[in-house]
Formats: sequence, C-alpha cells, structure tokens
Amino acid sequence: TRSAIYRSFAVNERVNNIGDVTAKGEAQIAVVDLAGMALGILLTKKCAFSQADPKLLPIYGALSLAEILAMYFEIRSVVFNSLNLDRAVDLP
Repeated sequence: TRSAIYRSFAVNERVNNIGDVTAKGEAQIAVVDLAGMALGILLTKKCAFSQADPKLLPIYGALSLAEILAMYFEIRSVVFNSLNLDRAVDLP
C-alpha cells in the first residue's frame, strides 16, 4: 500500500516523479520514527514508569488504537485507478 500512496502523490505519468516522492516519504518516516522514540524515552523518564506499572497497559492500548485508526484513514484516502482480482471480488 505504501507504493500506491506514493503513486497518488506523484504529479502525473508524464513527469513520473515517483522516485522523488518515495525518497521524501521514506525520509519523513525515518524522522518521525526517531522523534517518536525520543518522545517515548523522554515521557518514560519524566513520568518514572517502570515495566510493571499498571498504568502502562491502558496507555499502550490507547496509542495502539490511535495508530491503527491513523493507518485506516491513511489507506482509505488513497484512490486506486486500477482494478485487481481482490478489488473485483469486492464489487457489488
């Protein structure tokens, strides 16, 4: 699905800047991953959580749900211009 998302950001078939879009997308992913890890480490140290802390499970559950919802809306926003077998089976 990541390549479909990147293709939807490409200017058009004639310009074909998919390589540029992919490179920038991957760079953004790396930066966001590092920022998320740094924020997680900072919050863990500031809040003085231990591994056995019962507050961690609801926090983990809420953050996991937020990530799943974000991925759902990200994938839902991609427009597919082609029809493969899996999509054809889902047609009414």
